[in-house]
Amino acid sequence: MAVSDPAIARLSNVGHHFGGTAVLSDVNLQLAAGEIVAIVGPSGCGKTTLLRITAGLLAPTRGEVSRPEHRIGFVFQEPALLPWRRVEANAHLLAASDDGSMVEQLLSVSGLADHRRKWPHELSGGMKMRLSLVRSLAARPQLLLMDEPFGALDQITRNRLHDEFASLHASQKFSALLVTHAIDEAVYLADRVLVMSGAPGRIMQEFDIDFARPRAAGLRYSPEFTSLCGAIAESLQLQAGRA
Repeated sequence: MAVSDPAIARLSNVGHHFGGTAVLSDVNLQLAAGEIVAIVGPSGCGKTTLLRITAGLLAPTRGEVSRPEHRIGFVFQEPALLPWRRVEANAHLLAASDDGSMVEQLLSVSGLADHRRKWPHELSGGMKMRLSLVRSLAARPQLLLMDEPFGALDQITRNRLHDEFASLHASQKFSALLVTHAIDEAVYLADRVLVMSGAPGRIMQEFDIDFARPRAAGLRYSPEFTSLCGAIAESLQLQAGRA
């Protein structure tokens, strides 16, 4: 992302404590408009806390968070759908009352249009996650925060959802901050990948992902993709060893 792109969120020297335990320390992060940034790091390094602070759900112990009046969406690891609402009604939950065309577009792109009358319990795990994404994007967020949203899915379903997410991003141009344990997922979806240290978490290394968009599924099997995943894995293993 060009440095001239306007920042949609900025964290400056952010730190956080829970009781006497330091969770984050001196985190500096800037997210440009339309950019996807992925965060990887050892378990317990404060990745989810960082998302909550970025969302404004948690005030940092120290540092500053700049988040101009942007609409924010949050996608959790569990879809958390309303079981008494059908697919279409769940999709409309966060949308403006007069924004039916957006919901229809999202249902179509995500492959859920033909399932609009189903109940959540009738959906597969992958379909539930698609619906969770649609529900969040129907609110037209400028910033989407994602906490391991694909982590519970099998590899084939994850890969399919990665491509659908990329299509949604291409059409909606939102910014996204993605927390994931899957390095291949981070490299495939993001413009940048940030590696965090063990707790107290801080950003130790940044990798620019220069693969052109839209990204073809075959990219995952290219030597360049594999090499970059290996470099990030090496960095992550180094941080895990220090945790």
